[in-house]
Amino acid sequence: MTAATKQAVENLYTVFSKYPLNPNMDASPLYPEKEVAKWNAAVSSKPLREFTGDELAFFAFKVCYTWGGTDDYKHFLPRFLELIAQYKEALIESWVVFDKLNYCHWRDWPKQEYDAILLYLESLWLQLLQEHDEKIDWVFESHFTSIAKVYPSFEWLLSKWEEANTGTSIIQFCNFIDDNFYELTRRKRIPEFDETPQLLTEFLQWAKVKMRPKLLAAFETSNDETLLQKLVSTQETLDNI
Repeated sequence: MTAATKQAVENLYTVFSKYPLNPNMDASPLYPEKEVAKWNAAVSSKPLREFTGDELAFFAFKVCYTWGGTDDYKHFLPRFLELIAQYKEALIESWVVFDKLNYCHWRDWPKQEYDAILLYLESLWLQLLQEHDEKIDWVFESHFTSIAKVYPSFEWLLSKWEEANTGTSIIQFCNFIDDNFYELTRRKRIPEFDETPQLLTEFLQWAKVKMRPKLLAAFETSNDETLLQKLVSTQETLDNI
């Protein structure tokens, strides 16, 4: 993690520390009581910071829907977000955790909590654009689209992408377009944005108008054959959308 993201994560732990662990969380009556007791025991078995993504994945998926409530989600939220920022979320997928922010109406939370989430999202996004880490290739699309659906200003996210003067930011843009090649060229679609079509419209307009010059500039200055091929492929895809 970058220093800014580490600081944002520590702030999350501080802000949300007022939500204690509930070792007897309620669950749907459809679940056997003995089974629920085992689940509660499992997520109460160690300090919050010591849980792995594998150990929390089941709870992350169930919480607020059929097991536990918003306060329980808030208790575990700093650890969920820390694992996501470390690219160690394993079975905890960013879209699962971030979608529940909207489900729990996070924009209506107390200002200190809202600000802590906002700071984390901004720090994580800048980290994704700046860090040179192979693990980012595996999570970038999921993290980007998940952040986009919860962060208040999609325009701000795109502006930071446009402003980023890193090879990582260009490569991730090319990879994102390439990974969605068939859906974009055949249906003008990015599946993760199906429920938020305004984001797709804004993204495509930005990609064609704002990112083309950056692609051209990168092409003219790079000697990396692999990157040059990516740049040409991305440009061709944008031409065909």
